[in-house]
Amino acid sequence: MGSIAQSAMRLWRNAERSRATLPIMASVCLACIGSAMLTTAVSFHLGKPGVDPDIVQIVLTAYPVGFLIGCLMTRPLVARYGHERTFLLILTTALLSALGFVFTDFMPGWFCFRLLGGMSMASMFVVCESWINLYAEQHNRGGCHINSVKSFFHRAAPILDALTL
Repeated sequence: MGSIAQSAMRLWRNAERSRATLPIMASVCLACIGSAMLTTAVSFHLGKPGVDPDIVQIVLTAYPVGFLIGCLMTRPLVARYGHERTFLLILTTALLSALGFVFTDFMPGWFCFRLLGGMSMASMFVVCESWINLYAEQHNRGGCHINSVKSFFHRAAPILDALTL
């Protein structure tokens, strides 16, 4: 009878961990869908006749540069403000950068919006990785289960994006 109670307690503990990580993963999936849709929309707009190819290269290069900056700046933000506040800041920055595309056709502005979008996505991945590792036990930290679920949500986003278009 004792092993059944231990199994039930282990299942309850694991369910608690899943309840803590699944909303994080679902929000990353939604953000990836939005980012993929935004990338598609920006590419269509930049592909219109009359847009200088040099401008297109500069605007599209801003995203990976922002991604690199986001990877480097996230750790100090998490250390100072915590996971929740940093995640909220990142989502707000991603939202504002996406809204910027709607309100202007000014290409230097688009460069800044792409830079902020890249920073936001990289920061989101870093925050979520460390946040998920907080809930993982030592023996399964970085293990197949957690990484496979996170990878599933990350890979499902472009597929869902393609289905919605």
